[in-house]
Amino acid sequence: VDLTADVEHDASTEERVVAQATLRSAQQGIDALPDEQREVLAMVAIGGMAYREAAEALSIPIGTVMSRLARARAALAAHMEAQNGITS
Repeated sequence: VDLTADVEHDASTEERVVAQATLRSAQQGIDALPDEQREVLAMVAIGGMAYREAAEALSIPIGTVMSRLARARAALAAHMEAQNGITS
């Protein structure tokens, strides 16, 4: 999944630079996820699949989809916080 391709073309130069840096950081965080978490994140959070659809496509229980997605979101949030110098 390449997030950096959708930065708005009419934003100011500064806004584009910040948006591109943020998207690059998010992409790095997604790339660092284990394959199983990245796959579920891509299907549900990015691709818009329902949990049940993702579970059926992957032949896994819906609870497994939910737990993988929760772990992926938590890891991505922690990555973004670390990249931005934010502490919880």
